[in-house]
Amino acid sequence: MSNKAKYYISSVLEQIMLVFVSGAVLQTVLLEMGLSPEMTNQFTSIQTGVQVVAITIFSIWSDRVRDLIKTYGLSSLLYFPLMLFLFLACSGAISNSIFLVFLCLTAIIYNIVYGTSNILGLKMPYQIFDMK
Repeated sequence: MSNKAKYYISSVLEQIMLVFVSGAVLQTVLLEMGLSPEMTNQFTSIQTGVQVVAITIFSIWSDRVRDLIKTYGLSSLLYFPLMLFLFLACSGAISNSIFLVFLCLTAIIYNIVYGTSNILGLKMPYQIFDMK
């Protein structure tokens, strides 16, 4: 399979995954797990702040990445901890007492990965497509 086809497939899958681990789906899970709307709003605001910090830090680092395609692919795999956590939370396998601890840990991982992936994703087309 060519890099172009892999890029198209990974872009679509990444967007589908982002729908499930951010935005309204994540907020619905938080509300169903018993978080108040105010706490859910604060959590979402903190997530946005972490993303901005990650994007700022990794925009400098991304210039030094040697194998951009491989690094981008590996960074996409790190979305799975939050997806797994949300699945376990929805299935009732995680008790409410430890829910917030795991939520914070996985959200930090997710936001760092999301910031990194955004920066690397902006550089990917230049690695794959002939810009002539």
